Amino acid sequence: MDELKKMQNQMELLKQSLSDSRIANQHLLKKVVSQKISSLNRIVWAEVIINPILILLIASFCAAKGISLWFPGIFMIASIIDIIIDFKTMRIPLKEIAGHSLISIRKKLLKQKRQRKIQNMVMAPLALIWIFCLFFEILKPFDLTGVNLTIAWIMCGIVLLVTAVVIVWLNRKLDETTEEIASEIEEEEK
Repeated sequence: MDELKKMQNQMELLKQSLSDSRIANQHLLKKVVSQKISSLNRIVWAEVIINPILILLIASFCAAKGISLWFPGIFMIASIIDIIIDFKTMRIPLKEIAGHSLISIRKKLLKQKRQRKIQNMVMAPLALIWIFCLFFEILKPFDLTGVNLTIAWIMCGIVLLVTAVVIVWLNRKLDETTEEIASEIEEEEK
């Protein structure tokens, strides 16, 4: 009888130890997740800071070159829309991490990843079209014939290609970070 009670006590202590260990692991994982999510949040805030500067630069360039101010206007509208969407598709307040379970955080991250994909399928082509139109407008006053026209189109193609590569690279990094966080949470929950 005594041995049975000892074994029961040992089992209870073992269960308690496992439970404490699991709580500690979840706490550590939440810290790691918070750090990684804060990097995503910083990207959104960097965008909020950088875009007004870009708008001013584009507006001053357009004014100096006699290019329509519709270009910075369109860029400003697109930037505002993009930032609003990014707040929904990239940002998770750190308070939310503390107040929610890891599973709900994982679900939100994966949902945001899907929403980002849709956002990029719409915004990336529009951005490339905007760049193409701006480039065309910049080159309009020049006499572009023959070799000069070919060089201008090659330059336009290079600018569009570099822009597309940057967009793809940034989105892959965001998706990798999201997947990394989601897989870490999934491993913990097993």
